[in-house]
Amino acid sequence: MGLGIAVDGLGNLYIASSFGNQIYSYDPQGEFVDRFGQQGVEPGQLSSPGSLAVDGQKRLYVHHNAGIDQFDTGGRSSAGCRLITPRARRGQWPWIARGLSTR
Repeated sequence: MGLGIAVDGLGNLYIASSFGNQIYSYDPQGEFVDRFGQQGVEPGQLSSPGSLAVDGQKRLYVHHNAGIDQFDTGGRSSAGCRLITPRARRGQWPWIARGLSTR
């Protein structure tokens, strides 16, 4: 099971779990806040999420098998914003490389 962890500037914790393709959020006191994510390869969906990063603009970046997707810290996907990883470009997931923007 993959597991990624990130902390934002306010101390909120985000945990990615590939078991269930979910991102879990916790407040600075460690209390559960929310979870989001659903399995899939379309933008905004997750396929075995792993690494996480949070920037100063409250954007959460999730690396998973289909690339890197951008969400806000509330779990809303930035529609159409996916970076395709070299693994997807090499044709291991040709439906991703053909059908999605590389912005």
